[in-house]
Amino acid sequence: MKILPAILLFFLSFNAWAIVPPERPTPVLQLSITQQSALRTLLNLIPSSPFTVSVLDQDRNRRLSSGDIAVVRGGMANAEVRRRVLDADDIAALSPGRSPARHPDRSAPRGGDPGNRTR
Repeated sequence: MKILPAILLFFLSFNAWAIVPPERPTPVLQLSITQQSALRTLLNLIPSSPFTVSVLDQDRNRRLSSGDIAVVRGGMANAEVRRRVLDADDIAALSPGRSPARHPDRSAPRGGDPGNRTR
């Protein structure tokens, strides 16, 4: 009689598992040589370092955009070393011809208004 609950549990767990759709892996973006070099510089990697850098397309729009994740891999096991979520300034640095988005804390010029100096 103990075998019946085990069989029932097995089929219930199998049915619940079968209903969940499989997760699609996040696509990796293909970067140009210029973008790859700029990304390595942005992540403070020496050009000859034995690390590989890839960008995961989080929003699946097939282009480099804010929120995408840069992944650095390397070492003997080619394991993930670090990740960085790219923001608008990073995207501007990686995409020639685009200007960086202004953040609220960076909108004022540094040093204040040059016409209003106090001694």
